[in-house]
Amino acid sequence: MSDHRAIIAAYTDAWNAPDDTASRAKLKAVWRDDSIYTDPTVSVTGVDVLVRHIAGVRTRRRNTRIVLTSAIDAHHDVLRFSWQRVNADGSLVIGGIDIAMIKDGYIGRMIGFFDII
Repeated sequence: MSDHRAIIAAYTDAWNAPDDTASRAKLKAVWRDDSIYTDPTVSVTGVDVLVRHIAGVRTRRRNTRIVLTSAIDAHHDVLRFSWQRVNADGSLVIGGIDIAMIKDGYIGRMIGFFDII
């Protein structure tokens, strides 16, 4: 998968999926067993471990979703974009910026930062 928008859409769809099976299916299109996800709370490698992390966030943040709040900025094989986790009514839970390193059309590494409030 080489289209940056499609890669990030599949990735964010995995975070917004209703269950682990749906998250895994979305991630498989853009994530590999050696792909690394790091944010201020965790650093994990692989699809299954990231699916478990997403499940934990889904449990803690019920009825929320991730929305992109910027365009996807790209150069070489590095992408960055801003996002927010919002409640069902659209109110802000938390925001941040992610930086993705693309390798062979897949996310090789995703580094997330949370907004400082």
